[in-house]
Amino acid sequence: MRLLREGADINWQGDGHGTALIWVVWNRELSMLKLLLDNGADTEVKDGSGRTALSHAAVSGRPDVAACLLDRGADLEAMDNTGKTPLVTAVKSGKVDVVRLFLRRGANIDARVKGRGVKDFVQHEACRSVLDEEAECLQRWHRRRTLVLWRQ
Repeated sequence: MRLLREGADINWQGDGHGTALIWVVWNRELSMLKLLLDNGADTEVKDGSGRTALSHAAVSGRPDVAACLLDRGADLEAMDNTGKTPLVTAVKSGKVDVVRLFLRRGANIDARVKGRGVKDFVQHEACRSVLDEEAECLQRWHRRRTLVLWRQ
């Protein structure tokens, strides 16, 4: 807090290793995360690999941290240097609860990374099940929406 009071750049990062916000995501300190966000930390600053704090939250496996970032405006479709979105990162890391959160918050299940779909990154069967369940739910919703539009 002292550094912030003295005017330190809250979004500073050294050698591309990430901001204080990214470090807090990895340390899983929700109260500190909120403190940084309340003091102007930018959720969209990227580290040297192009990952935002939300992408790091996807790997860390903490849905509460990811939800906090989303509540503060983090971009669910921000791509890293390889084209991966936070959803793809969570799927690849096998973080089922984070995958579910991202899908329920509107992540693009049809995202493509160098010609590969989200399901192509599944390394854990539990993630495949979540993707299948959520995809079916979305399809039902779209069918109902189409029916309502057709009837009008």
